[in-house]
Amino acid sequence: MSKQLLSIHRVLLDPPIYQENTTFRPGLNVIWAESTDKGSANSVGKTTLKNLIDYGLGKTEFISEEKYQQIPSLQNRCLVLMFGCYEEKYTLRRMLPKTDHCVVYREWSMEERETDIEFIGDISGYLAWLENKLWNGRNRPSNDLKVSFRQVMSLLARDQISGFSALEKSFKSEKKKVTQDRLTFLLGFITQERIKAREELETATTLVEENKATPKILEKFLSTQEIAEEEIKWKLSSLRGELAEKISERKAKETNIKKIQDTELTRLTEDLIKIRNLYEDIEGNLLITESRIDQYKKAQKEARLEIEELEVLVVAKESFKHLNTYNCPHCHKELPKEMINQVLHDCGALNNSEQEEISPDLNAIEERKLVLSFEIEDLMEAVEGLSERLELLRRNKKEVGAKLIDAHNKITEMEKQQQNDLLQMNNSINELENQIDQLVKTESLYKRKDELLKQLRAYRKQKREANAKVKEINESEKEMKITLSSYFHEIVSFLYNNQRKGKLDPETLKPQILHINGDMKDDGAAAITVATIAFDLALLKYGLEFCTSEHLLLLVHDSPAQYEIDLSNIYAKVFDWVIKLEKQEMKKYGEIRFQYIITSLYIPENVKENSHGYIRKKLYGGTDDGKLFGITY
Repeated sequence: MSKQLLSIHRVLLDPPIYQENTTFRPGLNVIWAESTDKGSANSVGKTTLKNLIDYGLGKTEFISEEKYQQIPSLQNRCLVLMFGCYEEKYTLRRMLPKTDHCVVYREWSMEERETDIEFIGDISGYLAWLENKLWNGRNRPSNDLKVSFRQVMSLLARDQISGFSALEKSFKSEKKKVTQDRLTFLLGFITQERIKAREELETATTLVEENKATPKILEKFLSTQEIAEEEIKWKLSSLRGELAEKISERKAKETNIKKIQDTELTRLTEDLIKIRNLYEDIEGNLLITESRIDQYKKAQKEARLEIEELEVLVVAKESFKHLNTYNCPHCHKELPKEMINQVLHDCGALNNSEQEEISPDLNAIEERKLVLSFEIEDLMEAVEGLSERLELLRRNKKEVGAKLIDAHNKITEMEKQQQNDLLQMNNSINELENQIDQLVKTESLYKRKDELLKQLRAYRKQKREANAKVKEINESEKEMKITLSSYFHEIVSFLYNNQRKGKLDPETLKPQILHINGDMKDDGAAAITVATIAFDLALLKYGLEFCTSEHLLLLVHDSPAQYEIDLSNIYAKVFDWVIKLEKQEMKKYGEIRFQYIITSLYIPENVKENSHGYIRKKLYGGTDDGKLFGITY
């Protein structure tokens, strides 16, 4: 059993119930339900045992909650399933009737030791663990493709109600790809190498389609160019030489400009600075002169006003000299005669040093007017002189301003000329560079065309190689399907004593049983059931023959309805074929590498004779001790 992917060793409940402990062997395992004079063999637990195995292998529920509540003896009990994966032994414990919690222990044992726990978690985690143990990720050959353990088990564990029409039914109701993925995985057709080969072919095909038009487009474009491919190198050499000369000329020009800037431009800049300083000095003197003229004119005005006041005073004196009262000539305040000196003194009309009585003197007023007139004349002469100086400064300012503008214009014009010279040179260089760039692009397009053609040839070669690889794989798969079909035909012929022939659809692997003469299909209910059993056995044999197969080498068949099949002839031959396969295995390998568990109401005599070997449990009706768990539901 060491070569078998999955094998069932023992099924029981904890706490135990009589008649539930079942141990299995390699090869044929029969659960026989025998009718007696005490009762029928129906409803004694055949399907229940199959469901227990399936429940231990990840099925959602054992029986419905409603049925479970009706059977007190099943409540608070745990399924114990001892199974093997390759050479490893494991014991699963899972409560009935439906729970997500699973515990897997190492070795086959009824004891629950924490140190022996291999896995503990929910049902999805348990299935993931089981998949990894069985296939080590091979059931996930790509990111978008996964063949789950439960999908595979639907083809390996069949119940009595609809299991033997499931293969036929799956081809009708399921998406074609889902069914094909299950079958092709079991046959070893879904591998990373095969998927990679098909992806490589798809990629290569896409690359060829995407790139085959590009060289033609380039060829059409290049045909419109004015210069041929052979002229490009000569033209590029000529333009690059001209470009080198232009660049050298620009460098010389830049050197000359730098010299000019270091001499003439520097001198002009220094003159500009001097003129600007002189201009600023003139502007300063203008301001000072204008300020003095303004001050002198104000002084003239004040002197004239004072003369006018003195003249008014003389007239007032003559008009009021006969009055007993006096007015201050400055503040015009009316004064008693005896206080005139004091008041005049207070208002500042007299000098503080004057102590004698004031007596207005017309001579003094005249003298004062004379002094003021002299002052006015002096101020007028000063203003006249300053005005002449002001006019001179303005002329100088205008002349210096003109020189300043001229110097600035010379510098600007020189810089502008230098910039224009460099701009013309740069434009000429840019034009040459653009011509060179255009030629280089055209040259690169010619090269690109050759590269694309070379690349396209490589893609086509890649496509041919990928196509050859896929073709080889397809031929291999075709041969494998032919082999599987031959196994199917062999089994059908064996079961029908060469009165029927079997055929698998080359694409879908749909099984058909045909009449021996011609290709007329046998559509009877028995033929559908036999086709399913024969197909499963063919898959089993294929898995034993080819090491690339992912088949679990385990089949669990609940007994088909008696009315659907000829028990004494065809159904009995199923047991004979499996026993024959056992003998072949022992002869060739010295061990039996598969396990076939079948429940049945009927078994042939040769199986009865070996009851201690093939018959793993015998059930019968009429009494509770003959039923699995002692119950009927």
